[in-house]
Amino acid sequence: MTRRIALRAAMAVFLALVLAGCRSDRGPTPAATVLPTAPRPTTEAAPLPTATHASPVVTATPPAPASAAPAGSATGLPAGWQRESNEQLSIAIPPGWTSVNLSGVDAQAAYDEIKRNDPHLAGIIGSPEALQGMAFWAFGPVEAEFTDNLNIRRSPLGAQRVTGMQEVIDALLPEYQKLGLQVTSTDPALQVHGYPAARITYSFMMSTAEGQAIEVRGRQVIVATDSDLWILSFSTTPGREGAQAGVFEQSAQSFEPK
Repeated sequence: MTRRIALRAAMAVFLALVLAGCRSDRGPTPAATVLPTAPRPTTEAAPLPTATHASPVVTATPPAPASAAPAGSATGLPAGWQRESNEQLSIAIPPGWTSVNLSGVDAQAAYDEIKRNDPHLAGIIGSPEALQGMAFWAFGPVEAEFTDNLNIRRSPLGAQRVTGMQEVIDALLPEYQKLGLQVTSTDPALQVHGYPAARITYSFMMSTAEGQAIEVRGRQVIVATDSDLWILSFSTTPGREGAQAGVFEQSAQSFEPK
């Protein structure tokens, strides 16, 4: 119990639980991106720096042939998928999805560029603050009430090391409860690209522009490397959760940090 209290008191991992994609006849509703602070998996109390060291340019356009190659049977992914890469990571996304490769530290400039290239995506993202520390964002086809999406955040560990993914889950669950998220399952025994990983699934309620409450289903895959904790956050609706679960898992398994 003492170790768990120390663990929760010292961790500072930023989660990106994206409540994105609501829209109405008046246009897209701004995303509500929640960035809770959770304890770091170590007994040391040094603060975890924000992931701003990585990159600089944003692309708010669909993947270009020069930077995206089809992922097929050779990679274990269905034909038609696109592999997206930037200075921080590589990941495959399904057909019809649009990527926003974030590599800049200037969130305002990044948001302005996205707004120029795709006002709809800018409306989903909502504000420059939502891009702070974000390494990647991708969106599925526009739906009536919610646009399925994936965002990836990177949190440097510094001298810290993750000793077990169950400890990470135990540290994060109280933060989910504070946010009013209903956790439906956890799995600390995954691997992604040879790295230890964990999965947490949950649901939460959000409101449309008209004030209508809708339920969103989230799936978060947390990957620990020697230097970073990566948080892959997928969001969809209950009606599409069954069909999208396998898609999200395939995308998560294709993730490669750099």
